[in-house]
Parts: sequence; structure tokens; C-alpha cells
Amino acid sequence: MKKELFRPHKYLTDGGLETFLIYNRKIDLPHFAAFPLIETSEGREILRSYYEPYMNLTVLQNFGFVLDSPTYKANGTVAYKRGYTKSDIDRLNQGSIEFLKNLKKLHVSHQNHLLISGCLGPKGDGYKFESSIEMERYRKFHSDQIRSFKISGADLVTAHTINNVFEAAGIILSARDLDIPIVMGLTLELDGCLINGPKLLDAISQIDDLTDSYCTHYMINCAHPTHFFHVLNEDHPNMYKIGVIRVNASTKSHQELDDSDKLDNGDIHGLCLDHKALCDLLPQLKVFGGCCGTDIRHVAAISKMLSNTFDLSMDMV
Repeated sequence: MKKELFRPHKYLTDGGLETFLIYNRKIDLPHFAAFPLIETSEGREILRSYYEPYMNLTVLQNFGFVLDSPTYKANGTVAYKRGYTKSDIDRLNQGSIEFLKNLKKLHVSHQNHLLISGCLGPKGDGYKFESSIEMERYRKFHSDQIRSFKISGADLVTAHTINNVFEAAGIILSARDLDIPIVMGLTLELDGCLINGPKLLDAISQIDDLTDSYCTHYMINCAHPTHFFHVLNEDHPNMYKIGVIRVNASTKSHQELDDSDKLDNGDIHGLCLDHKALCDLLPQLKVFGGCCGTDIRHVAAISKMLSNTFDLSMDMV
């Protein structure tokens, strides 16, 4: 039986951690990896100063909050490139969850509705098509990181920017093996499809068929709403399975974002209008945050819209 995660009506989460640190804080993150910041007191202070405005916003707006770990790249592919061993990776994944647990303790008034999520990313590059390997190999690859999250007491796992059905299924099966709830984040191209072909709602059906529908919620992730509005179908049963949305600020394609040397903050006002439309379309949306190019401004504006205090005439930038 699936565990109920998101008990209040709405939750917030953070924006685009890595792009914010790289472009706004001018912090070098080789291989887009933020997890090494956990190793130093200076790095932990950088992370604390990033998370706390979101947590304070959550209390102010009376939402729940999902505190997502800085471990998107803390897997065997990237960590080995950075010179870390398997035991180092386990230590840093567990240490990231412990860091968030300590941060949670500082927000006693909101602890009941603050969930800690172990964040993981794809084995390869979420923006590029790589020949899919067997589902069982993905299951094995991601199991170490998910086990670290489970051991250290994460409430759930959230997979970000997954672009193929077999990797998504492997991750979900690994989470099922370890009996931990999973949010599966699928990233979409301009046509509303995964990079290897299926449209969003068809991909969810394929993944569910491979995993006995274990996934707690699906997330639309790392794409702008204009990329996928046209593939949403209010009569499709899979619309009820989409519970989390973390979109990019920019309307650019993944390739254009990869090629850009400047951060595109997008149109915050327009993004709020898009979220209002998504709330009308997706009846089970529970969690709202951001991905590449988003920051506290974007999430604050979305939260005001969700609270019915968003003034459509105001300048949000």
C-alpha cells in the first residue's frame, strides 16, 4: 500500500539549487555537483543560507515543505569523476540527509509538515539521449544511493530529470525494494515527450506497467509549462498521478540552455499564470517548486498565487 505523504493541501519546495549557486552566488560546481558542499562548514553555511528563505516562506504562507537534499549528482557516475570512493558517496549521501534533519530541527513550529527528500539524478545526462540499458542495471545502479537515504531517515526519494522509461522504472523498483516512497520526476522536450519518444501520459502508463504502479507521485520536472500543456488531457486517468511540479524558468529547449552562458530567469508573472492553469488541469498537484533558473522570487510568487493573494497586475520581477 502506498504511504500518504502530502497531508496538508499544498507543499512548497525549493527552486534550482545548482543554477542558483553557479550563476547567482558564483560558486564553482564541477559536473554540476553540489553535494561536496556538505563536507565543509563553509559549504554547509552556503546550503543553509540557500534553504532557509524557502523554509521561512513556507511558514509565512502556511504550506508544508519538502526539503530536497543537494545530492542530485551524488552517484557513481559523477562522484567517481570527482575522485570519491563508494564509501565516500555513501557518507556524503547520508551526511546530506543528516544536515537536512538538523536544519529541520531549527524550524520546530513547522516540523509536522516538513518532509526530507533524498534527491537523485539520472545515471547519465538528463538532457541527452543515451542508449537505454536494461531496467535491472538501472535498478542496481541507483540502489546504493537510495539505500543511503533510507538508512539516514529520509521520508522519501525524489528522482529528478529522468528521461527514459527504463531508468524511471529501475529507480522505482529500487525504492520499492527498500520500502521508501518515491516521486518520479520526468523531464520533457519541447514536444511534451521524453527524449526517447513517449509522451508524458503514455510514459507514466509504461512505467506503471513495469513497476506495479508503486510510484507515490509523478513530477513534471525541468521543462517550461509551454512545453507540455498540449500533451495534458483532462480525461486521462494519469492526470491524477501527477502530484509535483518543478519547472524551468526559461522557455528555451534543453539544448539552448546547455549552450547558454547566461541564466534565463524567464517571466515570473507568466509562470504564475501557467501554474494557475496547471492547478485547474491537474487535480492532485500537491508540491510546487522550481528547477533551472528559478529562485526564491519564482517560488514566492507561485505561493502567493496558490494562496489567492497573487495580484495579476503587479510586477513580480
